[in-house]
Amino acid sequence: MKIVMVVAVVVLCGVLGRGLANSYVDRKKFFIELRVFVLQLKSDINFSMKKLVLIIDEVRSNTSSKIFEKLLSNYKQKYLIENVDANQDLFFGVDILSESEMAIMSDFFMNLGKTDVFNQNEMINNFLKRVEEFNVGAKTDSDKYCPLYTKLGILVGLFVALIVV
Repeated sequence: MKIVMVVAVVVLCGVLGRGLANSYVDRKKFFIELRVFVLQLKSDINFSMKKLVLIIDEVRSNTSSKIFEKLLSNYKQKYLIENVDANQDLFFGVDILSESEMAIMSDFFMNLGKTDVFNQNEMINNFLKRVEEFNVGAKTDSDKYCPLYTKLGILVGLFVALIVV
């Protein structure tokens, strides 16, 4: 019976550690999807001249990040349909970003579709550089902290199991 309890505690703590690590995986996936969105946006603005709503719908249907899909949904609903200007609505349900990242993204999304094609391309290129920085940071954090939290969870489980036994 003790062996089953020890194994259960170790597994439970390992799963909890992996759960803590998932926020870093979500950030990494979010910034990868953001980069794909910005590249597709740039391509569609330059070549096919699609409307912004159509581009967002297309990206939302193909994204694998639920958090990025939520951001695009918020943007479409609040700014393209209702035409509201409140930043907190844009990031509702998106809790993995820092304040500086939210400020930069907010500036970008607020100015989408408000200038001519040349200035829009310049803005997209500048934002793409920032997204690349965010992407590298998220990948580094994910590579560093995901294994750490997983191993830490298992070690805590082993420690608790040693105390119990």
